[in-house]
Amino acid sequence: MSSRTRGARRLATLLTTATGVHVLLRYQRDANRYCVAWTGGPTVDAMQALTAKHRAEVPALNSTPFTWSRAEP
Repeated sequence: MSSRTRGARRLATLLTTATGVHVLLRYQRDANRYCVAWTGGPTVDAMQALTAKHRAEVPALNSTPFTWSRAEP
């Protein structure tokens, strides 16, 4: 498993713990970025702020761009 993959799993766990909703990070190979996906819970702006807060804990993702996908329950 690559360091970016481990970092994505770690960040998903950190965000899930912080928000109380299940968060997935899915790699979009065609765009070379991760999609942060969750249902309900925080707004996109709030999730972006939480991601910025926890990004230092996953240095393998520091230069990786993200997209955001929040679905309604």
